[in-house]
Amino acid sequence: MSKLFKTILFGGLILALTLGLLYLFHEPILVQTAEFLTVNNPPEQADIIYVLSGGLNNRPFYAARLYQQGLAPRIVISVEEESPPIKMGLLPTTTEVTLAILDELDIPQADIITLDTLGGVTSTFDEAVLLREYIVQHQHQPKRVIIVTTAFHTRRAQWIFNRQLADLPVEISMAAAPHETFDETNWWRNENGLITYLNEYIKFAFYLYNY
Repeated sequence: MSKLFKTILFGGLILALTLGLLYLFHEPILVQTAEFLTVNNPPEQADIIYVLSGGLNNRPFYAARLYQQGLAPRIVISVEEESPPIKMGLLPTTTEVTLAILDELDIPQADIITLDTLGGVTSTFDEAVLLREYIVQHQHQPKRVIIVTTAFHTRRAQWIFNRQLADLPVEISMAAAPHETFDETNWWRNENGLITYLNEYIKFAFYLYNY
């Protein structure tokens, strides 16, 4: 038996063993892969609850629950960039829908703060910049902020906000709103979940590289 053949055979056995182990333990590996992206800090009293744009099926509802539990006296949202159909008046803005949800959940309008910027926010980075501006300009600067976003988005959001607010005397607490159709234990069995988690890793890598 030649040395080359032995090398190929040994490599094939290692590959087969690796694939076999991945098959046997793929579920725990996939769960841990998703769990890495989730940051859910223990609930603590805060000055404001900041709801990130998007996730209309879970984020406003989760923020309202935290507010009703008495964890913060104010809910803060940002105005999102308007798409062409919205500018044509064919669709409501994300901000309008969020406000409507909070109203239906009996959140007093006086306890909701809307942050606006020219053109609206287009990314989590924009939302972090907007929050920084609010904290700096606010007479009574918030000392603790609860960031509400969907579970898969919490790791990247935490990284972005910590970098933007690093020089300010404010503490960030992440609140992971559960997605309505998938979570860390079954995301690979759901088409939307599979796309979402893979896309989130790509976005996180993009932020790590560019920011």
